[in-house]
Amino acid sequence: MTSADQASLGYALGRLAGAIRFASPEMRKVASLATVADAWRAYRRDAGIGDVGPAHQPSTDALSILLTDDPRRDAVVLWLAAHGEPAIADAATVVVRMVNATRGFETDALALLNAAQDAVAQAAAGGPLTGACGVAYVGPDHPLHGLARAAAAVDLLIHAPDFAEGAGHEALLPLPSRSIRHYIASEPAGCWALNLVLVARGIVPQVTGIVPRTAFRLDVTDAQRAAAVVDHSTHEAFDVTPVFSSS
Repeated sequence: MTSADQASLGYALGRLAGAIRFASPEMRKVASLATVADAWRAYRRDAGIGDVGPAHQPSTDALSILLTDDPRRDAVVLWLAAHGEPAIADAATVVVRMVNATRGFETDALALLNAAQDAVAQAAAGGPLTGACGVAYVGPDHPLHGLARAAAAVDLLIHAPDFAEGAGHEALLPLPSRSIRHYIASEPAGCWALNLVLVARGIVPQVTGIVPRTAFRLDVTDAQRAAAVVDHSTHEAFDVTPVFSSS
């Protein structure tokens, strides 16, 4: 990560931290609700669209935490309500009551979440992604400390079969007159679980989905993975700041 990249991301996260600090209690509650809603959008991005709705038809608004027919929405908000820090847990509980959520994660998904929680709790700086991002030695008061913890967790999880991401591939689709090439994406792995844990723990407050699936790719260089993480995190951090613009 170049110094310019660090400055841009540090500015975005520092600005957000300042906004949170001086926001009113009511605005903080609104921001926490927005974080839970954004966590759902990040989950669908990382875990795939799934089989949703009546007869597996798309929802009216699949990305809306209130309007979606995706049954996994219940699992996401129930887990955040049970495992989130107080502000996130309270916001998730509000959503649980609004949508009458009842169905939690299955055993396999819970195993991924448990592994991600362990990685976040045990992560120590010094892994390849942490070093490539240039955050190996940032202190707890540094704006990039949350990114450092996320990168360190990736370093611990990337070699686990359920977290390592595969590469997509091109395939030929035969048609009556000719064949066309189309891209087939790889099946999602466990990136969604780490991002959900980061939200629940408030590692990067108010910012969701900061780890892209590319961070778990074994077929790209550490520098490429770091660039993807920093670019994605910067985009997500700048997207959050308008929530506090009226405070």
